[in-house]
Amino acid sequence: MIGLHEILKIGPFMVNRMYGSGLVSFVMVYIGFYLFYRNDKTVRTSIDSILTYVAVIFLVVLKMSPVLLSPSLLFNNLSDILSILLYTSPSQEGMALALFTAFAAFLRISNKEKIPFQMTAYNLAFFVLVFTIFFSIMVPSSGELLTIGGREYFHPIHVYRFVLSSLLLVLLVKKRKANFNPLLGVNIFIAFCLGQLVISLFQPSFVTYFGLTIGQWMWIVFLLFALRKRVIH
Repeated sequence: MIGLHEILKIGPFMVNRMYGSGLVSFVMVYIGFYLFYRNDKTVRTSIDSILTYVAVIFLVVLKMSPVLLSPSLLFNNLSDILSILLYTSPSQEGMALALFTAFAAFLRISNKEKIPFQMTAYNLAFFVLVFTIFFSIMVPSSGELLTIGGREYFHPIHVYRFVLSSLLLVLLVKKRKANFNPLLGVNIFIAFCLGQLVISLFQPSFVTYFGLTIGQWMWIVFLLFALRKRVIH
């Protein structure tokens, strides 16, 4: 099974699988939004600025995560800090921090652009689903051991995420075209968070905080936020 931290050789360049897959996934999200809003230049312009802002925030926080999560590293000499930032792969906590920051950035700039909440929720759901689909394709991930008919397998976490995201994306697009529900984006995002929590039960949990992994806590926070927004609106 290919790991998150595998280095891929693309021509003369060496690329970390996580960073490369994240960048490609962002590009696919951009293409998806471009095709979806190709006839609405005003909305497309806003989406362009939002995606650029979120992509930069995500990649910077992900790259800086070793230092952000362990500020004591700043007391090392400059060469050690640069070595950590350049060559250390982000941890699960670092990925969660980057995702959480990107989530907050998406909401902040959408509010700044005065995009209606219903459209913001829809765009956020579309963004998360498309990103997860392509990231799951490029980054295989194994879960806990599974025994079927006397044979042992590992739960294919990336397949579960791909299936969940694909089904919700089809539902999101079809429902919007049929009869737009103002709460459609929120409902889909809630379903996605619940699905991710269920999938996380099949993942190995090496580090827990009050009985839950950092990823589970992140999805719970996202879920509570979405439920609060649904009640308010």
